[in-house]
Amino acid sequence: MSLEDPVGRLESVGAELMAASAALRAADPGPDAFGCGAVGRLGDLGGALHRICAAALDARAREAVAYGDRLSDTADSVARAAERYAAADDAAARKIRSPAADGPGVAAGATGWFGAADGAVGRGDAR
Repeated sequence: MSLEDPVGRLESVGAELMAASAALRAADPGPDAFGCGAVGRLGDLGGALHRICAAALDARAREAVAYGDRLSDTADSVARAAERYAAADDAAARKIRSPAADGPGVAAGATGWFGAADGAVGRGDAR
């Protein structure tokens, strides 16, 4: 399983959230949509409703940015972990393929797990 796919998806969703943030800020219909220009109590109510709407849109936009940042950070962490896993896999493969100073490696005719010969791993005999 490759970790490149989840990294790409995390980055993509993070970018979508950033775009959603901008769209939320642009979604404010303005004070006229709430009747802020009306006289008296109705105009006051329209102004209060517009402030509530604008505050809610701004809060959701800030949340979208925050979650977009978190997803971007998560994508970076997963990418770094994938690089470390790949490096560990490469190091292990090199150690297994070639005899090293600190171990015999695995060669043809070597005894495998449980005393199995010729790579007959786990059988417990040399069939």
